Amino acid sequence: MRGIAVLISACLLSACSTSISYAPWSDGKQIESTALHFSLPSSKITLSAPVPTGPDGKPASKPTSNCPADVTDDTWYACFNQVNAASVMSPPDAAYGSYVATPDDGKNWDLTTTAISGTAVTGQDTLYSIVTVKYTSNAAAVITAAGSGAVTGFGIAGPYGAAGGLVLGIVQATVANNPGSFNPDAVPPPAPTVSDYICDKDKSNIDYSKMAGVKPSAVFPINVVAEGRAEKAGAPVFAPSSQLDHVDLPAKPDSAGNYPEGDNSRMCWHALPNASQLGIVSPVAIGSARTNKGPRVAVSGDGWLYRIVEKKSVDAEATEAGAKETAGYFADPTAAHSDFPYPLCRKVVVQVTWWKAFSNALAAANASAHAANAANPLPPVPAVTFETTVADPRYVQKALLKKGGVINFRPDCGANVTTTVDTSNAAILNAAVTATENLYKAEQTWAAGQKKK
Repeated sequence: MRGIAVLISACLLSACSTSISYAPWSDGKQIESTALHFSLPSSKITLSAPVPTGPDGKPASKPTSNCPADVTDDTWYACFNQVNAASVMSPPDAAYGSYVATPDDGKNWDLTTTAISGTAVTGQDTLYSIVTVKYTSNAAAVITAAGSGAVTGFGIAGPYGAAGGLVLGIVQATVANNPGSFNPDAVPPPAPTVSDYICDKDKSNIDYSKMAGVKPSAVFPINVVAEGRAEKAGAPVFAPSSQLDHVDLPAKPDSAGNYPEGDNSRMCWHALPNASQLGIVSPVAIGSARTNKGPRVAVSGDGWLYRIVEKKSVDAEATEAGAKETAGYFADPTAAHSDFPYPLCRKVVVQVTWWKAFSNALAAANASAHAANAANPLPPVPAVTFETTVADPRYVQKALLKKGGVINFRPDCGANVTTTVDTSNAAILNAAVTATENLYKAEQTWAAGQKKK
């Protein structure tokens, strides 16, 4: 009876739930049929515009600039009329690795069975559009088996036999259900140029002081991502929210390649891909003739710059969303989870500008207080902005699935979670009452037999 009481209290009080353990995946590691190999997705942002048409009114067969024919360095922003930004999940940087979600029902004394499955995104082995966690409570079967064993035990050796039968019934049932900066004291540095604001990964042979004559041109769609140096290799790099209204000079590493404390290198700007020139050999080199193997001359559309700025600090956004650092979430591979992780959704602003607009703003700043102290931020530069939401795999949110459910991932970020209706408590209660009644009757039968002796 005591064993049955323990089982009843364990599952009727909802102590029984899905139990999943998470561990890093390595090449060659075998995956159980009830487990899932997955990654935390990142995001790509696509800038798109209405499909251009030719003189005949039909869609243009060749890439056509979205910019007006009379666009100039002063009216560059007209190239972004009717342009929209939308993000979509994308494979994570290899530095993040991937994980295996494995049912861990042993932590529930095998009173449950958990199975995890998913529908992968076409062409992606570890990104999913749907993840399903199926939960089955075996408690009713365990109690029924335990009750039968106890009744049989009474017929063999009375109360002591019933205790032995209870243990045997539990063992048989569980086995069957458990498959296998700037220094003010130093000499003032030279006035910064546009190149000083470009991210290291995006620096090429372009000399922005010799870009005169290169006309604004923009062919869409264009994909942009937040890349660059970060706290962790492969992590997305967003400029801090303070950069929404001014521009700071990115930090530079010392001779050893180390960045100063309070690193602000993520404030740099990226070169926006020139979609109409994607098939032409890179990098760009001003003054060099275009060859099949070497650099090419700069052409219209090569002067766009962009960066992605967080609307709120990462700490504030993570706290509001109840998110946890990814490293902490996966730190203990033996921990039992009743949830499934997905990346924190971050609200960001994509800033796009033309190099000449940036250069003009920089020249004006160099003639002001900014020139007197390079530590002063550069005032805002003219830029078109787009707001969107992206996935930030440095932090995870949790889909709660105590009794199983289905996770439908949104194309951009986040998920809709549908939990499974739990009917196991009714089955457990029914089995417990039946087992108790049968055991009581067995006790009475045994006691009556003793009186006749």
